Amino acid sequence: SVIDYINDDNSLTLSNVKAIASGMYQCLCTNEIGNAQATFAVQVKGPAKIVSEAVDKSVGKGTEVTLTCEAQGSPTPSIVWLKDGRALPSDSRIRHHENLYESTIYISDVRITDNGVYECKAINENGDDSIFIKISVYGPPFINVKPKDTVGITGSDILVPCEATAEPVPVITWYRNERALTSDDSDKYEFTDKGLRIKNAHAVDGGSFLCQASNSADRVGSKPVQVTVYNVPTITHSLPSKTNVTAGQKNLLLHCAITKDFATYQWYRRGIPLLKIYYEGGNTPRIETRKGNGLFFKTVLPEDQGEYSCNVSNPAAEASVWGYLYVDVMPIITYISTNDEVREYESFWLDCLYEGEPKPTLEWKHNNTPLRREHVIFPNGTLKITSATRFDSGAYQCTVTNRQGSRSKDVIITVKSKARIENIPTLQYPITGQRSTLICEVSGYPFPNVEWWRNGERIQANSYNQKGFSKVGTNLVIQDPESTQHDGLYTCKASNDYGSDREVTQVRVYDLPSVTRVSGCDSVTANMECSIVCEARGKPLPILSWRYKDRNETVIAQTDNDRYYVTSQDTDSPAPYRELVLTFKRISGSDSRTYFCHAENPAGKTSTAHQVKVRYQAVIESPPLPTYQVPIGATLTITCKARGEPIPQIKWSGPKGTLPPNGRATVDENGSLILMNIQNDDEGEYTCNANNNREGSNFDFDVVSSSTTVKVTSKDAPLTVIDNPIETWLIVVIVICVFVVGIVVFVSVKMIRDKSRERRSYKPTQMTKTSAEEANYQFETVTPKPVMFQVPIDTSNSLPMYNLRTLNWADKHPPNNFQSQFDDVDRQLQGLLKDLDNPKLDNLESDI
Repeated sequence: SVIDYINDDNSLTLSNVKAIASGMYQCLCTNEIGNAQATFAVQVKGPAKIVSEAVDKSVGKGTEVTLTCEAQGSPTPSIVWLKDGRALPSDSRIRHHENLYESTIYISDVRITDNGVYECKAINENGDDSIFIKISVYGPPFINVKPKDTVGITGSDILVPCEATAEPVPVITWYRNERALTSDDSDKYEFTDKGLRIKNAHAVDGGSFLCQASNSADRVGSKPVQVTVYNVPTITHSLPSKTNVTAGQKNLLLHCAITKDFATYQWYRRGIPLLKIYYEGGNTPRIETRKGNGLFFKTVLPEDQGEYSCNVSNPAAEASVWGYLYVDVMPIITYISTNDEVREYESFWLDCLYEGEPKPTLEWKHNNTPLRREHVIFPNGTLKITSATRFDSGAYQCTVTNRQGSRSKDVIITVKSKARIENIPTLQYPITGQRSTLICEVSGYPFPNVEWWRNGERIQANSYNQKGFSKVGTNLVIQDPESTQHDGLYTCKASNDYGSDREVTQVRVYDLPSVTRVSGCDSVTANMECSIVCEARGKPLPILSWRYKDRNETVIAQTDNDRYYVTSQDTDSPAPYRELVLTFKRISGSDSRTYFCHAENPAGKTSTAHQVKVRYQAVIESPPLPTYQVPIGATLTITCKARGEPIPQIKWSGPKGTLPPNGRATVDENGSLILMNIQNDDEGEYTCNANNNREGSNFDFDVVSSSTTVKVTSKDAPLTVIDNPIETWLIVVIVICVFVVGIVVFVSVKMIRDKSRERRSYKPTQMTKTSAEEANYQFETVTPKPVMFQVPIDTSNSLPMYNLRTLNWADKHPPNNFQSQFDDVDRQLQGLLKDLDNPKLDNLESDI
């Protein structure tokens, strides 16, 4: 029983519920007064379950067979029948009978085609269940899966189907090109229950195939079928994934070159087969397929843009390639707003519609410059300017751009605004006698009317010429400025329909600066005090300065320095002028140059040049060498270069006061003496005399001289130049002394440094409470003497000059730079020792 127990509260409990527990339940209550009842319906839900057994059937041909299937479940399952996995065929020989839990099928006049596996399947919402019953019909074989024409790809396995049923089970035999296949052919063929498998098929493996089924009752065969093996079609030259062309381009070929292993060759555009497309209104193809080569466009139009695919196939396989054709179209502006006028502080919109491929980018500009103020550009290209001002007037350019180029169109917007004065200088300085313009720049729309006033009085248009005025645009022109007539306060007033504005400018008529006098130091002797004076006029009086060039840079002379000083004074009578004096304390040859008196005031500036020449004693800069040993018959050039102001004149004298005769001695333009074909009589002393006195001059300079000795040697001897032997030996002696003294000083200083480091390691013997600086360090006083090395050596063997400074410190408190002084000395000594090892000294020894 499914009833377990009745509870104390008279409730009923069912446990381990099964489908059999489904039904109507009634509760009956009774007492002495009467009775009452209640009815309950219980339905137990469970998955479908087939309870009947599966029993295979073997029947003779022409008999009848019955298949029964019983199922349970809640809700009541539905039962369906299948044969070989498919719905039962519609056949008058097959009848169904069903009740609540059972389904039966009756097959009369059984045939070979009824062979197979029958499935009974029970289904409800909670699950399903199946059983399988095999029906075997005695009789000749029946080929229920027949061979068919089959294609395959080279290198793959190909299955030629063939399945037969019968009882007894038939044997399948295969034939290729009318030859029976046996187990000897197993390296190429595999015999399966589904058919014949051709392994690793190639073109030679194709042919005519048939299957034959036989049993003890009979033998039947299929119709011959054809097996064909194809190579995979290959695209050898395909179109790129992206192709960019320009609309109107001629003779475009989208490549799709292929091998010969194909049966179909088809192009598609946007998924639609593409054959030929003709020119509009004509019969000439604009686009056509060139089989095995590609798709040819005689002319590309914008509507040709899209995805293209090339598909090649044979019965066994296919190959495809895709690419996108982008047709670029030059952008064009199809519409732009018309020119318009707007009121100040109103908003306005400008439309710009455009086309192009790829989609162009849009940019708005104002007067050919990027938009700077607040604005909005909507996605459709419309420009919105909010609260327009006068600065928003002008041309607005709409420019659309893609990779093919750009196009622009302008729209003119005029903002109606009140009159405003944009620019008028606070001070304006006309120049006396020079036509001058008083500036007053205005803005506004409509363009303002401008009036001028002077000192509160309006300048009438009919009196302009009488008072020396004229008007050019909004500016006032003074024809011939003069301070008494034209100085004053001028007012520029601008007005239009939307308002007015006024501004004031002060006019002062100025005189250009002019330098009236520059004098002094025209020709002066060195070491004298000398002044140059600059006098200038102008209104206002100009600012003066003395200037000169030094290495191409302009130098302004300062008020005072160690070489000169500058003074200035103003004079009011009879006419105002300003004077600037540059006084040289001791003028020298380096002061010889051109000086400029520079005068500048608000009206302009000017400069006047003044040449200063300083005379000084001649100096021989490059004297001849002391001695020349010259072989007889040679040529000798003896240099003698001098400088001075005026430029010195050089004269030479030879032995006995004369130079060699017969034109063998000449003096070139640089003052050098040239002796040619030297003879024994030419030997002796030669003197270079430099003289820069001039006839009629009021100065008297000394004549400076420098001499050399010429010695004549044999013809085969070399030309030899001998410096002063005394000076050479002196240099050698000084160098040796420097070397010795340097070593001594280095050793001494090193000892001092070692001692100082030891003393610095001492701790203070006493420390006061006030300052650590009063600690009593135990230092003894060490005062080395200063050492000076000055080594004069010829410029060809120059050495530096060393000055080892004195080191001093207090006996208790070492200086803060105590260590740095020693380090400085050490660096100098190291440099000295390095130079003493200089190979130039070796050269001097060789000369000695």
